[in-house]
Amino acid sequence: KLGFAPMGVRGAAIATVVTRVVELILVWAYTFFIQKEFPVKMKDMLSGTWQLFADYVHYGLPAGLVDMQWAIIGMLKTAIIGRLGSVFMAANNITDSMLNLGTLFAFALANGACVVVGKAVGVGDYRRAKDYSRTIQIMFFGLGIIMAGVVYSVRVPFISLYGSSADPEVAELGEKMIALLALSLIFVCYHASCFKGINRGGGDSRFVAAVDSVCGWCVVLPATLLAAFVFKLPLPAVYFCTRIDQYFKWIIAMIRLRGDKWIKNVTRD
Repeated sequence: KLGFAPMGVRGAAIATVVTRVVELILVWAYTFFIQKEFPVKMKDMLSGTWQLFADYVHYGLPAGLVDMQWAIIGMLKTAIIGRLGSVFMAANNITDSMLNLGTLFAFALANGACVVVGKAVGVGDYRRAKDYSRTIQIMFFGLGIIMAGVVYSVRVPFISLYGSSADPEVAELGEKMIALLALSLIFVCYHASCFKGINRGGGDSRFVAAVDSVCGWCVVLPATLLAAFVFKLPLPAVYFCTRIDQYFKWIIAMIRLRGDKWIKNVTRD
């Protein structure tokens, strides 16, 4: 398009790099020149104290490790799926695209919840933080139901967008997998608001890291391996095992937020 010759995989790689560079430029432009709520200059990015650095590592490193380990777990799940045939791989790629669209809105709102809760905790208004927590949980449970309904309703036309890539066998398997995905979104939206929003905003990032580590390495990967190569379950059941943690993590999140242990004020005078 626009006069460019088809470049295939190379074009996709170039597009990815260009996208990230443009994204970085936009973030810099907004941060340093547009927003005025928190004036900051480029040189400020190179200043700081060892205490700030230590705090950042203590509370930020767990969140970074969680994201990194899920990337590794995702790679291993893809390797398992790849060994079960091209049909499963194609259906999984389509389902992952729907997953990204289905969770994008929820994860963005969860980051906003993190800011709101973190502000209340930072000023020591723990009662307000708890009120925010209860309201956010209710909102995201409702959002999960809505997103589940939307994803389930559009699964057939969404798969049709892939045209010849989605042959009848891939389309049939994709419909079943997206139906399972839609069900999990009810719980994903809820625990995303808790773990990515409320818990992290309240300074409880280490608890989130522990839960995700145990779920990923001790539940998801073993369950997927057993389902695929030991019990040789149907492909939709194997896919269910790749997301099995999404069906119970919301219980852990709800129990954690019932008390006060998740509130950890990380600010300093």
